[in-house]
Amino acid sequence: MLLDPVQFEQAVLQIAQNAAQAGGPGARLTIGIRNADATDADRDGPPPGRYVQFVFTDSGPGIPASVLPHVFEPFFTTRPGQHGMGLPIVVGIVKRHRGFLQVTSREGRTQVALWLPAADADA
Repeated sequence: MLLDPVQFEQAVLQIAQNAAQAGGPGARLTIGIRNADATDADRDGPPPGRYVQFVFTDSGPGIPASVLPHVFEPFFTTRPGQHGMGLPIVVGIVKRHRGFLQVTSREGRTQVALWLPAADADA
């Protein structure tokens, strides 16, 4: 499956927007991209295989442990006046591309890892 650039852009922008809204003034967002291999040992990661991993790390306040399991649920939000559909849309895009999404957080740092299957060199 080829990457849909419009959908991928929407996913990246949504992740960045969430980080900017959560981070507040002075927060920093860094984005890293690397080739990554997932193995059976990666219990919380994607299925085994070769991937391109996009890692979004922000220096915002972090996501409380009680909230973290809900961030991908439709309509879930902790922000008044928001609709809570940003990350569920990202999940749909990533799944359509046979990818995987992870979020980890602690005080002062949230990381979203978006894994997409790597293309064969012949493709």
